[in-house]
Amino acid sequence: MKLRRKLMVLGAAAMLALSAHTMAFADGTTLTIGHSDAIDDFNPFTNQQTVYLALLNNNVIETLIYFDNDMQYQPGLAESWEISEDGLTYTFNIRQGVKFHDGSDLTPEDVKYCIDYTMSEESGAWRAPYFATVTGVEATDTQVILTLSDPAPALLDTFTTLPIISSDQDPATYSNTVIGTGPFMVTDIITNDSIVTEKFADYWDADKVKLDSFTIKVIPDATTRLTSLQAGDLDLICYLSPMDVETVEAEEGLVVGTAPTSNTIYEFEIGKHNVEAFQNNDVLKAMFMCLDREAICEAVWAGMAEPALCATPAGSKFYQEVADTTYDVDAAKELLATTPYADGFEFTLDTFDGVYEEVAVIWQQDLAKIGITMNISVEEINVWLDHYLSRDYDMISNSYSMVGSDPATMMSLIIAPLGEYQASEELIPGLQTNIAAAAATTNDEERAVLYEEIFKTLEEYKPTYTYVSVTNAYAAKESLKNVGFNGEARYRFKEAYFE
Repeated sequence: MKLRRKLMVLGAAAMLALSAHTMAFADGTTLTIGHSDAIDDFNPFTNQQTVYLALLNNNVIETLIYFDNDMQYQPGLAESWEISEDGLTYTFNIRQGVKFHDGSDLTPEDVKYCIDYTMSEESGAWRAPYFATVTGVEATDTQVILTLSDPAPALLDTFTTLPIISSDQDPATYSNTVIGTGPFMVTDIITNDSIVTEKFADYWDADKVKLDSFTIKVIPDATTRLTSLQAGDLDLICYLSPMDVETVEAEEGLVVGTAPTSNTIYEFEIGKHNVEAFQNNDVLKAMFMCLDREAICEAVWAGMAEPALCATPAGSKFYQEVADTTYDVDAAKELLATTPYADGFEFTLDTFDGVYEEVAVIWQQDLAKIGITMNISVEEINVWLDHYLSRDYDMISNSYSMVGSDPATMMSLIIAPLGEYQASEELIPGLQTNIAAAAATTNDEERAVLYEEIFKTLEEYKPTYTYVSVTNAYAAKESLKNVGFNGEARYRFKEAYFE
C-alpha cells in the first residue's frame, strides 16, 4: 500500500508518544462530525446501522469491554474478566461508582438485564445468536457470571458492542431515548438533521474527557461533506472516499486518519449451487486469474487498498496468507482449456453502482479474453437484497467491515449461512464441520490449525472470493488529536482534544 505524505496512523504507539507536557488543550470545544446517514431508531439492541455503532457505542452507551485501535480487548464497564479453563464460565468484575445519564447507579443487575433481554425472543436483538450456548446469567454485588453449555471463544467479541443500559428504562422508550453511561450524553435529536451531545459531568472517568460536546450532522452527499470540512464547518467526516484522499492531503490544515488494523473486505459470493461451471475449481481459479487486483487497488481505490490474501481481514486472529491466485490472462486461458468449459460460458453478476460496478467492468473485459461472458446487473439495494437472501444468484458482489477480532464471528456471518447453498458439505466436504469445530474449542493451537484448513479450503473451492482489503479512512482538521479509530471503524472521542 502506498505511503502517503500526510497520512495519520492512529496506533497505540502514536498515542503513547503524546506526553502530557506536550499537550495543549483547547477548552470549551465542540467536535462537529459529518456523516452520510441519519439514525432512524435508537434502540441499542436492534440497531445495526454503521453510524450508530461507530459513533454512539463507546461514546454515549458503553460496553463491558472494547477494542482499542489495535483490536485488543480493553476494560470498559468491566474492570476485568476471567474465563474458566474449560471455557464454560465467564466472570465480569463490574466497575463501581458508574452512573447512568439519568443519575442512577450502574449495578451488576443492569448488566444481567441487558444480557437476558438480548437473549429474549421479544427483544429482536441482533446479537442474540451469539449467546446461543449461554445457559445462565447470575449477578452478585460486584460481578456478572455467565454459564455456558459449550465453549464459545468468540463470545468476548460480542461484549465489545453489547449495550449496557439501565434495567429501569422502559423498553417502549428505547427507540427514541438514549441513556447510557458514556462520556457524552445526548441532549437533542433533530430528525434527519443532527444529534447533539454534551459532556456528562458525572462520568466515571471524567478527567480524561477534554471535549465539551460532539454533534453529528447528517450530510448525505460526500462532496458536500468534504466542502464543509474544507470550509471549517465540520471538524471530521466519517468514511472518506479513497478518491478524496489526495484532495484532503493537499489541503492545508487537514489530515487523513486510519487505524492500523482498519480494513473492509470486498468479495464475490459464488452460486456454486446454481451454476454448474462454478463447481469446477479450475474454472473458478481461471476466472480469478483474470482479476487484476493490483490494478483495481490503484484505479478504483486510489492505492488505499491491497489485494486480499485471506478470507478474513488481516487484523483477525489466526490470520493466514493463503491466496494462490496470480493475475495472468494467458495462463488462465490455458487452465480453462483443461476443463469442460474450454469454449467459455455466460453468467450474471448482481452488483451495486460505484466501486462495485467499476471492479466488475475491469474484470468483465479480461474474462472476455478467455471466452467467458459476464453480464453485469447493477441493482438497487432492495433488489440486490432479494437475490442475496434467496440465494438465487449466479454471483453477487458484497463487502464487510471487520467484525470482531475472532474469525468465528465473521464465519458465522458470511460462510455458515451458505451451508445449504454454495458452501454445503456436499459441495465442499469438511468446511462446515471445521467451522463448527473451530467455534467450539478454546484451545488456540487447535483453532489455529482448524482456521488454516478453513482458509485453504475457501481458497480452493471459492464459495466466496475476497479480492481486496480496503483501508477505512476519515478526514479531520489537523488540530483534532487523539481520536480513537479501530479496525471495525468505530470511533472513541473520550480522550480526543483540539490543539
